[in-house]
Amino acid sequence: MAKFDKVIPPGREGKIELAIGGDKVHGEFTKSATVESNDPDHPHMTLTLTGKEIPYVDIEPQGTVNTGDTPSSRTAALRELDD
Repeated sequence: MAKFDKVIPPGREGKIELAIGGDKVHGEFTKSATVESNDPDHPHMTLTLTGKEIPYVDIEPQGTVNTGDTPSSRTAALRELDD
């Protein structure tokens, strides 16, 4: 999701905010966004976000959570991770 100043007067600064939902990334990630401008010297810029997802909980073994309508008989260990 992006929020940005729609109009920036010549010679002034603008602000662009980019957000990535935690459900959209896993582990280390790199995402980018292209900014288009009417600046003849810089008509396109690429902003790159890099980071690492830090989960709140750990589920073992991985892949044991079933969020569908079919009940699961598997057992999973759920533990809170320290900051």
